[in-house]
Amino acid sequence: MNELKKYTVTINSDMYSFISDEQETDIHRAVELVNSLCIPLVDIKLTSHHDSKRILALIAVRLASMLLQEQDQSYTTTTTCTSLIELINRTLEI
Repeated sequence: MNELKKYTVTINSDMYSFISDEQETDIHRAVELVNSLCIPLVDIKLTSHHDSKRILALIAVRLASMLLQEQDQSYTTTTTCTSLIELINRTLEI
């Protein structure tokens, strides 16, 4: 009997919290990615019974969609989008 683990993710421009996650390395990578983008993310919250891969995919998809809506498609933005696509593929294990 495996208990469902409850995850809470809150990310905005100056704070994040990951609760009850087993994949700390991947979480730290995602957090570093968020911090390196310097994009204010307001109220991305998920409180539900999901595994950490789904949470990472949610974050990556949201970041990618925000980046694609940016006017300035600079080299950094393109590189970051590529990294996000790789992150999505890795976390979903497609």
